Amino acid sequence: VVLEKLSVTVDGQERDYFVYAPANVAELRENDARGVRVVISLHDNGQDGQANADRTRWSEVADANGFVVAFPNAAGGNWNTQRQPGGADEVAFVRAVAAAVRTKYALTATIPTYLTGVGAGATMAHQIAMMAPNVATAVAGVEGVATASTFALPASERPTSAMAAWVVRAAGEPLSLDEIRQIAYWSTANGTATSGTTT
Repeated sequence: VVLEKLSVTVDGQERDYFVYAPANVAELRENDARGVRVVISLHDNGQDGQANADRTRWSEVADANGFVVAFPNAAGGNWNTQRQPGGADEVAFVRAVAAAVRTKYALTATIPTYLTGVGAGATMAHQIAMMAPNVATAVAGVEGVATASTFALPASERPTSAMAAWVVRAAGEPLSLDEIRQIAYWSTANGTATSGTTT
C-alpha cells in the first residue's frame, strides 16, 4: 500500500508518521455531516508504520468504510512504554499526529478518533487512552495492555474517562494479571455492572 510520509515536531524532536486516506476523502468529508473518522494504528516494537500498514491492512478497511488512518513511527523503532526520563513523549507525539491529520484533511477537532495497536503498540494505545482520554473515542489493543507503572500513576496523570475498549488476544490461555487489571480498569471507567464478554 502507498502511504504518505509526514512529520511533526514534538519537544524539539522531529517524529515521522505515515498516513493513508481514501482517494475520495474530500467528497466523503463534504457528504457526511458527522465527518471523516480517524484511526491511529501503532506498530509493534522493531517495526515501523509502513510494516504496520502492510500487516494490519487498515488501508483496505479505510477504503471500504471511508476513514483516514495514521501510522506513527516509534523513535528508534521502539515505544517508550515505561516513560523513561529523557525518552520520547509518546502521548504528546500521538496527540500531535492526531491534530496534524485533522488539519491536513480539514476535519473538526471533535471528530471521533480511534486508537489501536499490536504488541507494544497495543500497550501504548491503552496507555495513551488512559493518560490522555481526550485523544481517543475508543481503544483496541491486540496482544498488549498498559504497563503496571501506568496504573500506579496518580489520578491527575490518569484521568478516568469512559470509552469503548477492547483487549484482543489469542484464545485458549487464561487471562494474565495484566489483562485482568486492564479489563477491570475499563469496566470501572465505563461504569459497567457486569464483566466483559469473551468471544
